[in-house]
Amino acid sequence: MRVDDKDIYLCDNHNKILVPLFHAYSSLKRPLHIVHIDAHRDDALFLKEKPKYFNEESLRYLLSETRISDFFDALSETGVIKTINRYTESESYLSDKEVSCDVLSLDIDIFGPEGDFVDLESKIKTIARFWNKVPVVCIAMSPGFIDQDYAREIIKIFLKKGT
Repeated sequence: MRVDDKDIYLCDNHNKILVPLFHAYSSLKRPLHIVHIDAHRDDALFLKEKPKYFNEESLRYLLSETRISDFFDALSETGVIKTINRYTESESYLSDKEVSCDVLSLDIDIFGPEGDFVDLESKIKTIARFWNKVPVVCIAMSPGFIDQDYAREIIKIFLKKGT
């Protein structure tokens, strides 16, 4: 969906953000700066063959082979990702360091029980800080990690103009 000159993608599990990453990379034609806000680092190793290029064929392969925690590593040899700034630990929310961001990778499970390591205000401020300056937002609904009715309510709040 398109909201306020921003492409917003909703997916169930986080590895499905490979599709919007493919679109963003194809559009920008340069490696992406990603901000990853999540209750989990999603830094597991991809234990299968990693593609060297990110094209439609490798996208199909990765969508079928990645898990919810190894999708960033699966892209590691493609040159698609320039930087990943992870907000997955309490101290990362304390930083106001300016970081480049093309894609906001937001896992809504940060509002579930596993995201209790950081207070609500810090979560909202950090998400809003990046939401307001990126062209692409990818939101993972993370069934199994957060109540889906609650997740939808949170997303509705962020979709309102002026987040």
